[in-house]
Amino acid sequence: MAEMVKHARVQELIQLQKIAMIKVVNMMGGISTPMVASITSFCTYVALGNSLDPDVVFPALALFNMLRLPLSSFPQGVKCGADLIVAMKRLRALLLLPELDLSTSHVDDATEEDDNASRGIVLKDAVFCWNETSDFSAFGAAKSVSASTVVTLLLSSFRRAWSRYI
Repeated sequence: MAEMVKHARVQELIQLQKIAMIKVVNMMGGISTPMVASITSFCTYVALGNSLDPDVVFPALALFNMLRLPLSSFPQGVKCGADLIVAMKRLRALLLLPELDLSTSHVDDATEEDDNASRGIVLKDAVFCWNETSDFSAFGAAKSVSASTVVTLLLSSFRRAWSRYI
């Protein structure tokens, strides 16, 4: 068990190092993008056979300085877009889960042969009763309740209690 935890931590550290490297490259791109854009523009201008005169260079540099913030923000925008896509996929998967039927619940009698690993809670010699108007009560020597049943019972109890205040 300890070896599995150690392996999981090593894998997590590897992923964190990869993320840190991607962040460094992203920041470097944000810082260098305006300079690279102006250099490539001037090189392209000269490669097309034009000459760099002060009346061309200074207005162009003024325009590139005005574009400095949008150009340096572009890598951050790409990162936010990627985060948005990941978040939308997670939300879509969550919202497309099947609905839970909160109106049904059951309590099974547990025997000694039951595999209690699949059970959320195992109760022995327990007595429960919500109140006089509740339809839930459990009396007995041994009960085994699944985790989904516990959630269902708690939600229905919360709904009943909350409906008094609405």
